[in-house]
Amino acid sequence: AGTGSLLREQWDNVSGTSVATIPLTTTPSSSATIAQFEASTSPAVNYGARLRGYICPPLSGAYSFWVSADDTAELWLSTDADPTHKVRLATCQGWTSGPHDFSRFAAQQSAPVTLTAGQKYYVEVLHKQGWG
Repeated sequence: AGTGSLLREQWDNVSGTSVATIPLTTTPSSSATIAQFEASTSPAVNYGARLRGYICPPLSGAYSFWVSADDTAELWLSTDADPTHKVRLATCQGWTSGPHDFSRFAAQQSAPVTLTAGQKYYVEVLHKQGWG
């Protein structure tokens, strides 16, 4: 069973639906730690969010990652614990029907990534919610 937490940061009053509009270099409107790599559904509109932290796989092997969102999202994983080494693995370029709708767009699922047991990897999701 996994343990630990992730940091969820939110920037309010950000228009548009592209993750590129999230002002990541400014102080977020709010932040909190979450225990699951899943944000709750929210009635809020016009915000951007970033979830970030580290994963440490229990077994060495090939892992696939998925992302879903309303409206758009990107999932990034570093080749190690250094955030500057992150690469984009998966994207969701339009809204999905729910938090576990991973099949609307082919790019929502990553190609398999080989990870080493016990090694820390930086992980990050950018999420942009527009209207509706």
